Amino acid sequence: MRMLLSALTIAVSVGCGASLESDAPASDTTPRQRKLPTMYTPTVTEQDLGAPIFPGSDVISFTTEIKGPGTLKRAEFATKSIAKEVEAFYREKLGEPDIEVARPKSLTFERAGGYIKVEISADEQVTRILIVNSPVKD
Repeated sequence: MRMLLSALTIAVSVGCGASLESDAPASDTTPRQRKLPTMYTPTVTEQDLGAPIFPGSDVISFTTEIKGPGTLKRAEFATKSIAKEVEAFYREKLGEPDIEVARPKSLTFERAGGYIKVEISADEQVTRILIVNSPVKD
């Protein structure tokens, strides 16, 4: 039974493209350096997003997708500022929200045919801001 399992293991390893022999020369004992992928930091402007961006916040992500007659834009940011400062900034820039939810804090501002939604969540270290700019109402 052990011989059968050993033979099966070797057959599966070789059949899957694995090699039982090393590609390195026998005298080569130098550890291989692996290149790590370069981290991509997205950039987004207020013009790209179609909504104001909290000053000094760091971009975490920015995505777009076709939705109805336009493009849905979604961006996430992080800041060391407290949530109340972030909320006051968006109220000043966008006016009073048409829809407001307490937890997580969500402000929705209706715009011609669509909306801008700002979600604010915070912990002891960082405040996260999610902005969705939709060309159509859901």
